[in-house]
Amino acid sequence: MIGRHLPTLKRLKLPRAELSSDAVVATAHLFPCLEELCLLGMAELDNAAITAIAQHCPRLKKLDLRASEEPEELTPNWNVTGDAALALSLGLGSLTCLLLDGCGISDVGLVQICVRCRQLETLSIRCCTDVTFAAVHAVAILAGCKDGHTSEALLDALDAGIPANMPTAILPKLVSL
Repeated sequence: MIGRHLPTLKRLKLPRAELSSDAVVATAHLFPCLEELCLLGMAELDNAAITAIAQHCPRLKKLDLRASEEPEELTPNWNVTGDAALALSLGLGSLTCLLLDGCGISDVGLVQICVRCRQLETLSIRCCTDVTFAAVHAVAILAGCKDGHTSEALLDALDAGIPANMPTAILPKLVSL
């Protein structure tokens, strides 16, 4: 296995690889130094694989879990849900780029990621159909985007699971949402 020969590997790109989720779970521990991981288009990706990545690859800065590169090809991956978002948020606080296009995360998952991954500069959630506009809007406001609809969006976001005691700038480095 490549991990045994390259224990200091920092970048691993496996776009459209036909890997099983079990294979990711079984090998994630072999790559503790990874800073960038691309599993773009991995159809069998699920919460267990993402949890293993979050537990065993704590140095990740860029994680690409998009279902597809092409917007017209995006269909939600319902195997990746809020449990994966929680695992990512708890284990990968140093993420600067997280691409989740087409994953089945919800408003609560989005909030968990935004609250705990404070180094995020880029967060992509296209075609995450369980993420509502209200949650995206509230996250944008809390990240520092002011547009005059603050109180309405914050109330909507509180209903979506954002803690009431959240700091007003949860993502100080976010430049792309």
